[in-house]
This record gives sequence, C-alpha cells and structure tokens, in this order.
Amino acid sequence: MTLPDEIVARSFELLAELQGLGARYCGSPGHRAAQALLRHWLSGADEVREHRFTETFFGKDVACVNFWARLHGEQPGRLLLLTHYDTRPWADRDPVDPRAPVPGANDGGSGTVLLAALLATLAARRARPTVDLLFCDAEDWHAIDGKEVGLGAARFVAAMTADQRPDACLEVDMVAGHDVVLDVDVSCQRHDPSYALTLSLFQLGRQLALPAFSMVKPEPYKWISCDHLPFMEAGIPTALFMDLDYPEWHTRRDTVDACSPASMVQIAQVLLAWIYR
Repeated sequence: MTLPDEIVARSFELLAELQGLGARYCGSPGHRAAQALLRHWLSGADEVREHRFTETFFGKDVACVNFWARLHGEQPGRLLLLTHYDTRPWADRDPVDPRAPVPGANDGGSGTVLLAALLATLAARRARPTVDLLFCDAEDWHAIDGKEVGLGAARFVAAMTADQRPDACLEVDMVAGHDVVLDVDVSCQRHDPSYALTLSLFQLGRQLALPAFSMVKPEPYKWISCDHLPFMEAGIPTALFMDLDYPEWHTRRDTVDACSPASMVQIAQVLLAWIYR
C-alpha cells in the first residue's frame, strides 16, 4: 500500500468518528464535541495553539476556536495547510428540508480528516519545511443570520503573529466527492504570487496524471469565497483545492456515502509531493 493510500484510509477512519458527533454548526453539541476531538487528534504535533473568539449567532454568544498545530521540519520555510471543521446550520440547497443542518462529511469534513491524518506522516518524516495545520471555525455561515463566509479565518489572520505567518498557504476542503475535479478560484489572478502557486500546484497534479487536476468539466473557473481569501488579502501566496460541483453540497446528503477514497488519494498525492518537493 502506498503512503497516500494509508493516509486516506486513516482519513476515513477519522471521518467516521467525526460524523458520529452529528452536525457541527457553531453552538451545537456536535460543534463542542468536534473541538474536543481536534484537541485529541492534534496532541501529537510539536506545538498546538487555540485561537479563541466569540461570535454571536441568532442572538446567542458562541465560543469558537481556530486550532493551529505546527510540525517542525529540517528544511527552511513554512507552509500552511488549512481547512474548516464547522458545518452549515441550514441545508439551504436541500429540496426536502432546507432548514435541517448539513452533515458536512465532505464540506468541513474531508479537509479536516485529511489534514489530521497527515499529522503522523509529518511527525515521522522531517525532511521538509515546517508545516502548520490550521482548522478554522465559523466558516460556513454565508447569507445566514447576516453573516459572511470565513469568520474564523478572518479572525485568525487579523491576530496572526509573525511566527505564524507562512511562506505559502493552501486550503483543502470539499475534496472527497465522487469523481472529483477541482475548480480554479480566479481570485488568484488578483495576486501574482497566489496565481503562481495555484498554477504550480495544478501543474503538479497534471504531471502526476491525476484526473482531479484535469479541469475537464464545463466551468472549472469560479469566484470562490472561503477561508483562503483573508490569507491572500494579507499578501501571502495562497491556493485552494475545492470542487464546488459536488451534488450533495449544502444538502442533507453530504454524508460519508457521498465521499470517495479514490478522490482523496489524489489530493494526498499532491500534498505530499508539494511538502516533500
């Protein structure tokens, strides 16, 4: 079994554990349980910090936490991999019950478990730059309760210390749908270093002959607002791995059954190739 396969097998074990908590929208029991679970999963990192903030949802103050974990490397440089672990409170694209919470196996789940499963490899193989893992809270509230997307990421960037500022940043989310084909966020064209990073990562995926990076779908270029944008706006070279054409997106059908190890393996291959370049 190849290393990416092992990481993805572990990812799906963690995904089952995460999904067993129920919906993870801010303020829910599953949200608090996910925070406790992340503390456990990240305990093997060299450094772990919790960036805490309070946000008001539907008139109630909620304790939110961004989790930042560092794995020191033997080579110069700092890379940041980020995702979000919260889920959307309303399945507004669901044709039957648009006010039910989204399970969030792919959206908020796939990136979370993939980065958490990667931690053991990063700890064991140090011939790489330092890698930071960031799990953002309060991402999935766009157009609900007057909120925008990426609340936790924006808070993190605003409070980011000099030692937390990476040389390059990659967000990983919604990468486990069946037959995934990643989109290109055209926001990167507004920032030359982000455009160069995006181009190099997609070229890497294409060199590895991975269908997820083929851009072979009707509309692969999109304006995408999520957690990567505050980092790009802070002048950090930033890229995004995401497939917005996930049929179960923002519905009650975003479950483990809608996720594919074959898709996740491709993402893991490129992450490892980039980190251990």
